[in-house]
Amino acid sequence: MFFEEKRIIQFDEIDSTNNYAKNNARNLPDGTIILAKKQTAGRGRLGRTFISPDSKGLYMSMLIKNRDYDLNLVTVIAAVSVYRGILKICKIKTKIKWVNDIQFEGKKLCGILTEGVFDTETGKINRLVIGIGLNIEKWHEIPEDLRNIITTIEDISGKKISSEKLCLEIVKNIEKLLKKTNSERGKQKILKEYKKNLNVFNKEIVLVSGNVKISGKIKDITETGALIIVDGENNEHIVNSGEIIFQ
Repeated sequence: MFFEEKRIIQFDEIDSTNNYAKNNARNLPDGTIILAKKQTAGRGRLGRTFISPDSKGLYMSMLIKNRDYDLNLVTVIAAVSVYRGILKICKIKTKIKWVNDIQFEGKKLCGILTEGVFDTETGKINRLVIGIGLNIEKWHEIPEDLRNIITTIEDISGKKISSEKLCLEIVKNIEKLLKKTNSERGKQKILKEYKKNLNVFNKEIVLVSGNVKISGKIKDITETGALIIVDGENNEHIVNSGEIIFQ
């Protein structure tokens, strides 16, 4: 079995699977998977909290230490892998909101947080952690401020699915796509699939990145998944990080 070849560490409860993977990265083998039934301090992008109720989702992190791949595409690969996994296991066609949220009809179904791990000796990033938080079962007490923002697999399909099967499919896809980054053709195929399933084109948006705000339309993405935005004065901006707000 695929999972039997992996180092899997499971917790009933933990602060954050990403924190564990980062803090123990030096001693864990490449491809280690951290799973938890519940996170007490799950984290999303831009310092946000990712609420992780007990046994209601897939809360996982995967450690990437193999430097043979083009790790510039890891965030793109994670988003495509989750998209594929949900489509195959749950028969649900989702959309990717740049950079790496997975949405269904405008509601967030999954968040992905990719983080680098610094080597204290060299001061360089030498490992990556992919964190995935995917809402699977219905929440009976969704916070009021999230009711119109998030959704779950069960809300969409009316069915319960195995988080293990979904995890397996996602991890398989991550590894398959990482290997494709060894060729230019493989990279282009990954970017084509990512771009095809983005929900950001032909819409008026505001991109917020730190103190910078850019209003306009998204023209394209670069070979590393960065956005190319054209503003109202027809100037092009290449943006690697930030948050998109639809107008």
